Amino acid sequence: MRVKWARAIVARAAWGILFATPIHTCVANAAAISHWNTDNSGSFETASNWDNGVPGSADTAIFDRGAASYVVQFGTDVTNDRARFASGTVTLQPTGTAGTYVLTSPANSVVADRGLIIATTTGQSAMVNTYLPNLRAQAASVADSAGSTGSLNVLGGTLLIGLGNSTTQVDVGRAGDGTMTVLNGAKVNIFSGSLVVASETGSVGKVEVAGTGSTIVPREGILLIGASGTGTVNVHDGGSITGMSIVSVGGDSGTGEATVTGAGSLISCYGSTSVGNGGTGMLKITNGAQFTTGSAGVGNSGGALLVSGAGSKLTVTTVDLNVGRFGTGIATISDGGQVQSDGGSVGGGVSGTVTVTNVGSLWSSTNTMTVGDSGKMSITAGGQVTNTAGIIGDVNGTRRSGAVIVDGQGSSWTNSGALSIKNRLPDGSTEAANLLISNGGKVSSTTATIGGSISRRGSVIVDGLGSQWLTTGAITNGGTITVRNQGQLSAGGLLTVNSLGLLNGDGSVVGAVKNDGVVSPGNSPGILTISGSYLQSSTGILQIELSGLAAGTQYDRLVVTSDANLGGTLQISLINGFQPTAGDKFDLLDWGTRSNAFSTVQLPTLASGLSWNTASLYVDGSISVVPEPGGFALCVCAIPLLMRLRCGRSY
Repeated sequence: MRVKWARAIVARAAWGILFATPIHTCVANAAAISHWNTDNSGSFETASNWDNGVPGSADTAIFDRGAASYVVQFGTDVTNDRARFASGTVTLQPTGTAGTYVLTSPANSVVADRGLIIATTTGQSAMVNTYLPNLRAQAASVADSAGSTGSLNVLGGTLLIGLGNSTTQVDVGRAGDGTMTVLNGAKVNIFSGSLVVASETGSVGKVEVAGTGSTIVPREGILLIGASGTGTVNVHDGGSITGMSIVSVGGDSGTGEATVTGAGSLISCYGSTSVGNGGTGMLKITNGAQFTTGSAGVGNSGGALLVSGAGSKLTVTTVDLNVGRFGTGIATISDGGQVQSDGGSVGGGVSGTVTVTNVGSLWSSTNTMTVGDSGKMSITAGGQVTNTAGIIGDVNGTRRSGAVIVDGQGSSWTNSGALSIKNRLPDGSTEAANLLISNGGKVSSTTATIGGSISRRGSVIVDGLGSQWLTTGAITNGGTITVRNQGQLSAGGLLTVNSLGLLNGDGSVVGAVKNDGVVSPGNSPGILTISGSYLQSSTGILQIELSGLAAGTQYDRLVVTSDANLGGTLQISLINGFQPTAGDKFDLLDWGTRSNAFSTVQLPTLASGLSWNTASLYVDGSISVVPEPGGFALCVCAIPLLMRLRCGRSY
């Protein structure tokens, strides 16, 4: 076995360490190494329990008794330079009110100089249980070498890391397989330093904090979970980790998972939290637990977030919660879990996916919510999202847009400000629309803008009975709005279909509509109802499709409950191979009142001998099919001739 030491010792030229056969020195006043030399429990202050006398303030204490399990009792306060736990199970226990154990090695930049190391070399396996009122060291390492196994269980009192020097760090699973547990109301304080769980490639680190009052406090420090190895942190049953400036779950090339679960359980960070920040990370907040942080990013490389259960909450206090902004991020808010953030961003990297599902589940943002490039947000089964402005599409417009789905009764996306859909879906996208409101879902905003240029024509579908899109102000549509299957769009201001816009479907629009683009009733075909006024400008086109004689199921109809101010073009087409015959009638338009007329009426070609009759178009909104006038006259004139021929007469 090998132990690497890097410490200058005055008046000592060289020394070696062999745990099985210790080398002693006769140099006066030099630092000494002393081994616990019994498999039995006993007092730290008893000289006979040591092979080189009770270690003093400049000395190193070594515990290496193979598989033995024993208690080391502290009747007074003790100071050593270092402590090394190489094997066995060692329990540190006070016998009275005293029992502070201080390890003064300054650590500096050399890991081997740390005051406390558990399982120092390959093949070693050691466990330390401490009940001491205070166990203090500048830095500590658990499972220090590859192939080692170490455990540090803080079962009472306080483990204090940091003695005022510049380098403070606790590695749990630095290179081997390391575990640290904090139970029974015990505390771990790490001053201005780092708690690193699974530091090096191939390492495994596990930290557990459980029970009311049990806590780890990396004051102004950093918590790295899965830096380069595989790290897990589990805080439950009222335990807590607080006071951090940075939390990284799955940093560098590692894999990290952090779980905080149960009422009263808490992880808090006043700075930034990254889940998947170079590696792969997972953060779980469940069963009423809390996680608070200044800012949060999920998926800077590959990360996932779960907030699940009533009372479970992630609070992001100062900056956005970003999901998939630079990499692949997934966030699920379910079963009554909640997220409160300053703002929200989904997508922008490889992909970002957020699902808010089940009654009571909520993502509440006090600022803008952006679902951008390669981003998707699904609000289902009664989930809710609230924010100020809502944006679907990249903020600067240089990238293709994302998608939002609001599906199911009670599911809602509430924008207290404007909603803007900037870009169309990417080519080949499997999403139905940039915004899909279905099966009773609801979306609300003050105003709304869709698209605005040929390359940025966004889309909205409102689909199904009870599905609603509501605005208190105007909607400008430069993309596509489809209202179908009894879905409803309600606009408090004017809905303008601009020159690039399309409004279609067989649902209803509540409010005033101005058509400068295309309005196409029907869901191939169907009836579009406008509960309000309809103004079609000179550039506007009203498209009507005919495939039979049944209104709504075989041909389109536009119903306007108030004034229909007509202009522009009426464009009628035949679909599905339909060929009208003489006497067919189609009620295309209904209105409360009508003013003006279409500038152009485009009619499809009929079979020979038939023509369109538009005489009633501006009376009751209908057109019909009649025989061509020439053909009708020819038929009338031929009747007497046929009668004479049948009677044997000729002329």
